[in-house]
Amino acid sequence: MNKKTLKRRLAALFMSIVLLIGMAPETAAWVSAAADDEQESISEERGQYYDDEVDLGDYGLAVGGKVVTSENLTDIPITRGHAEFNPDTNTLTFGKDDKGNDAFIDQELYIFGSESRNYAAITIDKRDLTIKGTVKIKCDDRSDGEVYYGIYAEGGYRKLIIDADIDIEAKDGNGIETWGTDVVFSGGNAVFRKTIYSVYTYGADVTIDSGMRIYPEETDHTGVMIDGGEEVVIAEINDEYDLYVGDVRVTEKNMTDIPIKSGHAEFDPDTNTLSFDKDADGKDALIDTA
Repeated sequence: MNKKTLKRRLAALFMSIVLLIGMAPETAAWVSAAADDEQESISEERGQYYDDEVDLGDYGLAVGGKVVTSENLTDIPITRGHAEFNPDTNTLTFGKDDKGNDAFIDQELYIFGSESRNYAAITIDKRDLTIKGTVKIKCDDRSDGEVYYGIYAEGGYRKLIIDADIDIEAKDGNGIETWGTDVVFSGGNAVFRKTIYSVYTYGADVTIDSGMRIYPEETDHTGVMIDGGEEVVIAEINDEYDLYVGDVRVTEKNMTDIPIKSGHAEFDPDTNTLSFDKDADGKDALIDTA
């Protein structure tokens, strides 16, 4: 091989290396774009994912992996059942769908990203929210050690009110976790299964309104957290008495204001006394059984 041939081959080799280096960014960009397309395809099948980089929209709310928007707020897509949000009253309501299915969120279908907030079936960002209706949330454990939350909220001086029948199974996770958002149980029955903590807050309080009770009664409730376990229930106290006023059975829930046609009626179980009086409009007590 003469010197000219060797020089030509070295020059050709050098040019090939230069071309490969120049193509590297384009190749990397193509690979990245392909990965993005694949993830978008997955998200189309399982629900729009969200993470720290995704804005939770004008309403600061995501349900079942879907960011709530003006387009979907009257029929938020969830696994089964129906979900809707009223921004005027800050109320998220769950109910049955057209097929009669109760609301259900299989939270594992909507796991993307790396931050803990991604692992919540309901994510609330800097807003007050009241949950009503009936819904079941299932959160299976994961092999990667990440923690699941049924409901996750953050935002100082905010309030999450649970006035619903809600059933959260969060194996090795927390049923509800908040940062700076108070949690209030005001009605309905909340059931937490297989949780580390049923409710855990940072810089916020947990309140159980009068008329509500924790079962089992020895469950640790410090005011900032409620312990978990196989099953913890926060339910309305509704012991029944062998007493009817009109067609209404007297219970622990209605005994201080028993529904009658007009006037006021109340029952004191300690003294076994049923009392009648005028109502706020000055009308005398009247029972109509017709």
